[in-house]
Amino acid sequence: MATISCCGEKLTCKGHTTTCPFCLSSYNRNGEPSADHEQWMNETEEPLQIIMTPLINDDWK
Repeated sequence: MATISCCGEKLTCKGHTTTCPFCLSSYNRNGEPSADHEQWMNETEEPLQIIMTPLINDDWK
């Protein structure tokens, strides 16, 4: 688990992916940037809404 700064705010990277609520950049648990969300859909063939459900439901806190 890592703590990083994004958009002037601290984010604690935990779980598989942590997404900044302001710019929607995603990071892995080590604080490294993840691929763009558009690439996720290409790799998983899942709609972005399913991938982003934790952010949409405000579970990222």
